[in-house]
Amino acid sequence: MTEEIGMQLPSTASRYFSITAISVVLTTLYIWGKVEVSELMQQIGLAKAEIVSLSDERTRLTADVIRAKKPAVIVRRAELELRMIPLNRYHSDSKTGE
Repeated sequence: MTEEIGMQLPSTASRYFSITAISVVLTTLYIWGKVEVSELMQQIGLAKAEIVSLSDERTRLTADVIRAKKPAVIVRRAELELRMIPLNRYHSDSKTGE
């Protein structure tokens, strides 16, 4: 009969082992969760910095496009880079015979 009671009630050593094992598992999960959250926060910070950088670059590129579409800029680039002659200067040169 004492054997039946002994088998039904866990021993003190097994209770301490169970409590220790549960404590280790819970502590490990807690630390793992903290590490994961920390890494995610770091990635979010990097993503926000990249968003700001890309937004600044987009603003700069938009301004470049607006400036490049101006007729005076197009004429100047055509003359300097493509060596094109403005139409009004071509007609005036052909009238004078030059």
